[in-house]
Amino acid sequence: MHIHKIEDKHKEFLSQNRKDPITGDLIRENDEVVFCVSCKSVFLVDTWLYLEGKHCEQSETLEKFPSSSVMNLKAEEHILFYQALPHSPESQSRIPKYVKEKPWVHKQNEISKIQNFFHHPLVTSLKVMAWTIGIIFFFMYQSPLVIFAFLFTFVLQIFEMLHNWYFGKRSKSVYKYFKSNTFYITNKSVGFSESYGTNYYTLPLENINRIDLNEWGNMEFISCSIYYKVEEKERKLHFSFPQEIFQNLTSLVDSLKLATGSTQLPIHVKSKSRSMTSHIQRLIVEGNRNFHLEKLEIERV
Repeated sequence: MHIHKIEDKHKEFLSQNRKDPITGDLIRENDEVVFCVSCKSVFLVDTWLYLEGKHCEQSETLEKFPSSSVMNLKAEEHILFYQALPHSPESQSRIPKYVKEKPWVHKQNEISKIQNFFHHPLVTSLKVMAWTIGIIFFFMYQSPLVIFAFLFTFVLQIFEMLHNWYFGKRSKSVYKYFKSNTFYITNKSVGFSESYGTNYYTLPLENINRIDLNEWGNMEFISCSIYYKVEEKERKLHFSFPQEIFQNLTSLVDSLKLATGSTQLPIHVKSKSRSMTSHIQRLIVEGNRNFHLEKLEIERV
């Protein structure tokens, strides 16, 4: 564990008014802290010990005090939690389609000067044209052009993946840890990011009406529903987390606590886990009235 003492030389860090993600305490001069090596969240030493030295499914801390560009999305916004979405098609590995519509905000993290080439309208048109011509010629003349169309798009896809991997892991921002589609929470929004943040979509907390978390199946998944308004109509965005989120579930809940504390955004949790229900009950007793708990019975065979 690498401990850093906040000193006068850390004025840029202190100006960000960073808080401990678990306790909500403001980080002040002379405090002793550690930084999660993965998400760059800052924790008071006592909090890190309370978490048994684990966060983001790992136990490493930063040896050197991180720079502002490494820690933040922007100077005033920082990531509290992130989790890769599941890869199996049954559990919705792709970013939900609604995030590409208002009020979600689309942004990009530039990892190289050529990344927009892959999404340029001309390149997209060429791919569509190649497939269309290839399929027409295949059915009309048994032409092998459809194979050319497949190879053309396949090579572009592989080249894009290699490009993202090469430049993404050299990024100086937290996005370097987003190696696949990722859900994350900041102090001002929730968001979904493609690999290395090449495209990401955020929804400000003030636009959200309610968040539901629900354990289902044999505790294999956590389902999450985000309710928000679009032109005075409520919309529900539903997605799921993989089983490994259970190793980091307390961190998810505590991140929601910190992010929504000032807004009192309702958080509804349905849980079978004794440790999780105890944790939620403790938050409620401590005055976090925006949390609502429903205990689920464990199915017996």
